[in-house]
Amino acid sequence: MWGLIILLIGHYVFDYLCQSREIAENKSTNYEALQDHVTTYIVGMSITAAIVFSFTWGSLTGILGGICFAVFVGLIHGAQDWYIWRGYRYIVKERIIKFALDQVGKEYNTVHSIKYVIENKLKVFKDDKEYAEDKVFYDFIGLDALLHTITIVLFYWWFV
Repeated sequence: MWGLIILLIGHYVFDYLCQSREIAENKSTNYEALQDHVTTYIVGMSITAAIVFSFTWGSLTGILGGICFAVFVGLIHGAQDWYIWRGYRYIVKERIIKFALDQVGKEYNTVHSIKYVIENKLKVFKDDKEYAEDKVFYDFIGLDALLHTITIVLFYWWFV
């Protein structure tokens, strides 16, 4: 049990604390940002997992097992980060479009006006980070953490 707790602490350190804001904002749209994040994560988790597995399996086997564990978990972690935040952006975009279409008949009557509303809302989304106050944003942070935790627990169970 302590090994799993240590791995989850390592996950927190290398997924959140060692991740810059720029990488966090771009890892689902910029492959280089994702690659930087996953590389940092795999290196950090390799060290953490090597220490944990060395207590169970011995030094050399533990180190190799820790590296394998970190690579498997890290690659899945990267795929989750790449797609989950794309899903979030899709949902927000759909909500903005729905908001603009709901304005038809109220204050906007033309396609040009609807397009203007959508573009302005998307600009606010992109520039002002208004979405960070949105409940859906926090729902996705929770989902992201849950998926990463499940991955770590399943691989730990499989490795040990």
